[in-house]
Amino acid sequence: MIFGISYAEWIGYIVVVVLVIVFGLPNAWVKRLEKYYSSDHLHRAVSPDEVDAVILRDSDGNERALESGERERIIDLFNAAKPVQKIESLANTQQGPLLRMVRTDGNSLVIAPYRNDFVVSCFNAKKNDRPITYWAKQDALTEFLHRGAGND
Repeated sequence: MIFGISYAEWIGYIVVVVLVIVFGLPNAWVKRLEKYYSSDHLHRAVSPDEVDAVILRDSDGNERALESGERERIIDLFNAAKPVQKIESLANTQQGPLLRMVRTDGNSLVIAPYRNDFVVSCFNAKKNDRPITYWAKQDALTEFLHRGAGND
């Protein structure tokens, strides 16, 4: 007995402390890794005030700026896209309509059909870097792009 507590109780306390450490530390590591490898930072919501124009280029190469109602609908659909995943290279890209959002800060987003969903490429006007490209899923926006974009 130590301090009036039996050895069996001391062993129980030690086992509990070891279990807390064994199950607690990996959880903290997993949370840190999850934050580091998460794709949540890729897809940021865009407010209609931040967008100067949404330009639709159809399959034939003709471009037109979307009206304000269509533009806000596309922005809402874009903001609702989930899940997202960063991709390094594009394979199986499709020729078809593209949406280009020109933002007030000079940056632009290009939304293009990709397999059964779409990809977003973020171009930074101030940097001469490669665009950041990620895959996203939003059924209504995907349908809009795959249908030819003009046949609502």
